[in-house]
Amino acid sequence: MFETAGSLLTVDQLRQQGRAAGRVASSLNYDNLARSFDLNGGEIGAYATYLNGGLFVDTLFKADFLTLDSKADLGFPGSINSNTFGVRTDTGYRFGGFHGGPFIEPLATIAVAWADLDSFSLGGNRVSFDNDPNVRGRLGLRLGTDYPVWTGTTMEPFVIGSVWGNLSGDNHATLTSTGTDFEFTDNVDNAWGVVSTGVNFFNTSANTSVFAKLDVTFGDNVDGFGGKAGMRVTW
Repeated sequence: MFETAGSLLTVDQLRQQGRAAGRVASSLNYDNLARSFDLNGGEIGAYATYLNGGLFVDTLFKADFLTLDSKADLGFPGSINSNTFGVRTDTGYRFGGFHGGPFIEPLATIAVAWADLDSFSLGGNRVSFDNDPNVRGRLGLRLGTDYPVWTGTTMEPFVIGSVWGNLSGDNHATLTSTGTDFEFTDNVDNAWGVVSTGVNFFNTSANTSVFAKLDVTFGDNVDGFGGKAGMRVTW
């Protein structure tokens, strides 16, 4: 989903709806532990966009159906299924850039996800995971510019700086062994930063948009890189 929808449109008000689908392929490897996992599956979703002058509100509903596979005999089952349902709303206001040139956008985000991760038993022990909702929020700022690159197509490079915060509790798992419950807690960061850079290409006459984006995440207990690319066609 674009960081901002329909930036080049000059109508006073606009509402759009659409559908999305995709595939997830991810690997997790530890530097100092002999553990490695693959996460694969599909995702479907729907989105709605509201524009009014410089104001934009993008809401995305998404469902992920994933399988976590262990790549070695680590005491885990061969695979665990996970289903996640979530909603995310991004909103902001664009100053400048409607007819070419630089722009600035203050941004805000709220996201809620409900995850259902399979429990499993091994050697008379049972592990189960909580399914409490995860709530996250963001405040950010996007800077960019747009200019025509060829007939009918506009290029929009941008950079984004964001501060994210965890607005819900920690993650929990329960190990039941010989009738006794042991609770394990994953203390997630309360705040972390994300710096992003990317580019959008808009062709309003063809009702087509293409985007690419790179994210760098950093915090007390988290560091990572991520990227995404895609196309939106309106009909």
